[in-house]
Amino acid sequence: MKTALIIVAVLLLNASVLFVEVLPAFLKEINPFLLLGIDFFLLLGYFGTRWFRDLIKAYSIDFGYPYVFVVEL
Repeated sequence: MKTALIIVAVLLLNASVLFVEVLPAFLKEINPFLLLGIDFFLLLGYFGTRWFRDLIKAYSIDFGYPYVFVVEL
């Protein structure tokens, strides 16, 4: 949850730089496609983190129940 929150915060901050009209005067040298590329990789990291977390939850084995491997004859 912490990693996803950090990625979303950075994504929103980076996207806000793209849409603010005052900053282009200060950021003339920065290519907007560079910022869009960074946004793309941040989104990819966010969804990758969520997918990996859900995958770990799906494949986790709970050994709390003591009779998991008991075979009754």
